[in-house]
Amino acid sequence: MIIVGCGDLGSVLARSLSEVGHRVRVMDPSKAALDSLPKGPVGEGAITPLLGDGTSEADLLKASVRDADLLIAATGSDAANAMAAQMAVHLFDVRAAICRYDEPSGRAMYEGLGLPAVSTTELAAGAIMDAVRES
Repeated sequence: MIIVGCGDLGSVLARSLSEVGHRVRVMDPSKAALDSLPKGPVGEGAITPLLGDGTSEADLLKASVRDADLLIAATGSDAANAMAAQMAVHLFDVRAAICRYDEPSGRAMYEGLGLPAVSTTELAAGAIMDAVRES
């Protein structure tokens, strides 16, 4: 499994997935972001940090994308997430890719590309609306 993007979401996903037994490769162009990954799972090999860009064919190949069964595109860029996911599925035959997106109007684009996507904006709005109803 590969996670593209090691911001807050990518880091939390890597930790959570490693805690339930997955081996995760996390790719980000920022060494500082990769250095924030939890030391225990990194040291044990459950999480492998990889310096690189998820929209670069060469960097995806260095991440052994052909051996991945899933790619999660979790950068802060909707366009980069769509590109990384399409490359994984269409160029490297990765079984599945899941994209994060922020812009609510992006749903149609991801559906048109046949890519499962999760809107962080819509999830946050839903959680806030639930809290408003409960207060």
